[in-house]
Amino acid sequence: MTPEPESYHHLVLGPSPSSFISLFQQQWKEHIRSFPKRYQVGKQLVMGSRFRPLLVSWGYLLSGEDFDESNRADVAKLAVYVELLHKATLLIDDLIDKDGTRNGEESFHAEFSDHEAILFAIYLLGDCLERLSVATARVHSEKCYSEIIELLSRAIKEMSSGAIEEVISADDHLASFSKAKRIIELQTIALIKNGLLTGYKYGRGDFCYVDIIDSLGYDCGYLFQVLNDLEPFLGTDLNVLHKGAVNFDVLRSRKNITVAFISDRLNSSERGRLLALMGSADPLLPSVLNDWLSKYDVLNSVFVNLADVKKSIDTSINSLPVEVQRRRGFFSFINYVLSAAIGRIGGVYGEKLSEILIK
Repeated sequence: MTPEPESYHHLVLGPSPSSFISLFQQQWKEHIRSFPKRYQVGKQLVMGSRFRPLLVSWGYLLSGEDFDESNRADVAKLAVYVELLHKATLLIDDLIDKDGTRNGEESFHAEFSDHEAILFAIYLLGDCLERLSVATARVHSEKCYSEIIELLSRAIKEMSSGAIEEVISADDHLASFSKAKRIIELQTIALIKNGLLTGYKYGRGDFCYVDIIDSLGYDCGYLFQVLNDLEPFLGTDLNVLHKGAVNFDVLRSRKNITVAFISDRLNSSERGRLLALMGSADPLLPSVLNDWLSKYDVLNSVFVNLADVKKSIDTSINSLPVEVQRRRGFFSFINYVLSAAIGRIGGVYGEKLSEILIK
């Protein structure tokens, strides 16, 4: 029986025990019990938005493959292994950023130790690739299996490369729009687009449309990263709640795409001051950045950029040769994720972003 138009979103995110997210949560809890006992109750392992696993389910749906309960369970298992990869990156990211909290709970290195965060991240990556190779080889052809392993192995490599570039970059590079975007492509976008592609390839989607899925994942990753980087500027109180303190990454020589937008509009004297403040981690930097944000009307440029990216996402979805119900379901999912991201900004700017991005 063909689901009603709104049902694909429900099959993914609904409260039913047979929905994708319910099956994923059940399998994730079971998988956590395979971890060393000390870490089975780790706060950052138990909680999470599950955005990457959900992308795997939508990549599978966009392949056109049947989404009955048996297939949903198989895809949920695949998504567990993608989540292992994502968790590994979060552990390292929080450690490098020295973030004591994430989503209001202790980060892994704060709950355990710095050394354990590094070692357990490596454990998670190994666990991901081992389990994934067994699962995909059992279900699909050798070609599909090898492509999925290659996708996620490349994601690991790209995210590591992005982190290395960020750590070794001078402040003038971090303030460059092209450099900041390059790091985002490697760190954030890599796992998002490859998660979507993993689901699509697992569903044996038509090779002719792989580039569209890739572009769709790229745009989604970029859009959500920019919204994240706007948080310390536009949603200060909520940023404190999420990170434990206002998380202006540039104070720790880390990239922020909003800062790169600002930097591109500064005159030579102002840019020199920006680099000096970044280089000394001057606590005055957030105030100066906010002044320039207003002076050069940077938010208008950022919002126009985000609107263009959202149009590109809409175009990509509409160009896929799948039944209209699946496209509508994916539109609904994108709006669901955007609502959550914009909710972490809140206030008048959150309302404006909702008007621009959510229809």
